[in-house]
Order: sequence, then C-alpha cells, then structure tokens
Amino acid sequence: MFKSVFIQNFRGINKLEISDLDKINIFVGDNATGKTAVLDAIYILINPNNPELPLKTNDWRNLGPFFTSSFWRSLFYKFDYKNEILLKAKNGVVTRELIIKPKISVETMVVVDDKTNGELKASSELEKPVNGVELHFKIGNKSYVSEIEQKSIREAKLNIDQKYQEKMQGNYFNNKTYANEIDLATKFDVVNQEVGKEVIIDFLKSFIPSIDDIELDRFRKLIVKDASFRKRIHLNTYGDGVVRGLHIVLDVLAKGNGITLIDEVENGLHWSKQEILWRFLHKIILERNQQLFVTTHSREMVDHLYKAGKKEGFLQLVRLYRLQVVNKEDIKLVQYKSKELEFAITHGEEFR
Repeated sequence: MFKSVFIQNFRGINKLEISDLDKINIFVGDNATGKTAVLDAIYILINPNNPELPLKTNDWRNLGPFFTSSFWRSLFYKFDYKNEILLKAKNGVVTRELIIKPKISVETMVVVDDKTNGELKASSELEKPVNGVELHFKIGNKSYVSEIEQKSIREAKLNIDQKYQEKMQGNYFNNKTYANEIDLATKFDVVNQEVGKEVIIDFLKSFIPSIDDIELDRFRKLIVKDASFRKRIHLNTYGDGVVRGLHIVLDVLAKGNGITLIDEVENGLHWSKQEILWRFLHKIILERNQQLFVTTHSREMVDHLYKAGKKEGFLQLVRLYRLQVVNKEDIKLVQYKSKELEFAITHGEEFR
C-alpha cells in the first residue's frame, strides 16, 4: 500500500506531495486542478516497467494519435520535454522512484516563437520531435530502465527490463475502460473460481432485489436470473450504474495486494446506491488487502461515504484531499482525515 506519493513536472502538476495515504483516498477539486493527473501518476507507478502505461493514460484522454510529438509532450509539465518527470511512492518499507525522460527523434522541426508585436517570427532554434519516453526507475536500491519508441504510424517498440518482475496489481476505471465487456467476463471467471459468486449476487441484489443468479452465456456475456422476467437477461439491461458498480467490485475481488483507481466514481450511480457501493468496497478492500484512489465532483458521493464509514466503523481509513490551483499554476493540497471530514460534513462546509 502506498503511504505517500510525490509528483513533479507531470501534466499540469509542477510539484505535489501527498502524504498519509490510507485504504480509501478521495480527491476533490475544481476542473483542471490535477485530480485525474494524480490517478495517472499513481497508475504509472504501479508498474514502471510497463512503458505502455503512459501511452494508455494519454489514449484515455483522447490526446490524438500516439505517433505525434504533441502526444508525448503532453506528459511533461507545460508540454516542455526538458521538464523531466519525477514520480515517487513510499509504502513504508520500499521506495519506488521513477524518472520519465523523452525519446528524441533524429529528425528536427522548426519551433515558432510566441507572438511579438502581433507577428509570428521563426525561431533560429531547432527542436527535435519527441517520439516516445524512457522510464528510469528504482525499486529500493536497484535500478532499471524500460522504454517505448514510435517506429512508424502503426508500430511502437517496447523495451522492458527483463531483470524486474512487478508483483503489484492495479486497475484504472474511467469512461473508456468501463466499456470493456471482455475484461468484465474475465474478472467474473476469476472471482467465481477463487471466491465464489455469492458475494457478486449479494451486491447485485442490493441494487436489484429480484436478481437471484448471474452467469456467463456461450458468448461470454454476463446474464442474470431475475424473478421479474421469465428468461435470463443481459446484465447491460439494467444500465450503466449497475454495470459500473459490478466492474469495480469484481476488480477489487479479483486482485490481492493491489490498487484500484476510479475517475469520477459517481458517474451512472443513483444517489440511493452510493452508500451501498461504499459498504461493499470497504469490506472487500480489507479482505483482499486493496487500496483505493478515487476522484469525484459529487458532494453526495462523499456524504454517502461518510455515512457508510460511520455505520460500518471504517471512517478512520478514509482520507479526502482537496486540490486547488493557486498563483495560477501551483497546486495547494488540503487533507481531511476522519475528524476533519466529519466536521466539514456535519457543519455543511464546502470542501469540493
């Protein structure tokens, strides 16, 4: 479990240190304050030996084709690849440190200066396009290197350090990854075999009480037995809220000693189901030794986390962090532990 995270020169984050992390960590704040960038950084730190992870975080943001220089520059603070990225995470015993450097193409391109007196002037300086990144990382006192380099419009070359084998597991939920039915079926198989599907049925019944069973059909799609219907029906019949909730619960159940990241957890969830989701997540997180990182804009979502934490006695495991941009570019971090969070909620304080 990560106890602290340090981020420097990554996306819109100049420098940010997040300390005293716990089992359930919530990030709130205005748009463009760096909440999703924090999740991106943690996701990359889960396995720094996989150079595809930075690529994936850009792809999920729809930042254009990955064979363009701007695609890779978007990882670096102010799009300046000279700002090398530094990411760190401590788990109390071992520190993992990652430096992300640009892979520079042998080609050159002309850089255009900023507007001067209403005119654009060509710069005498030539810059070389970025066509990938190098990941220089240390786990404890051992150093490794992996990289990804764009070789053509359709091909990226990966070099993974064969001396390192990552043991930590992780998954990232956002609007792109929720739609993966194949992944959902695979997780269901794992949970059904290792844990049993009873906990899955209990979760679904908390959403739809008439559901009695769930299974995979011959096309590897999840179908449920619902007392309201004569035949088994496709899970997607119930809409995004149920499917997304099941995605999250299955992921936490399927992994041990891992990290789950959820961007905008409230999407698709009716307010009446939010406390249910938190109760299930808390129980599973403890049983499977998981850590949760979540972003939200929803006051209701945090209120229901507080209610679930009070009822089930896990509020001390919750940390809420508010991100706020100050001085136009610096990010201020305000931490709410259980006592501060309780005071804010019971006194109607605006913390988002």
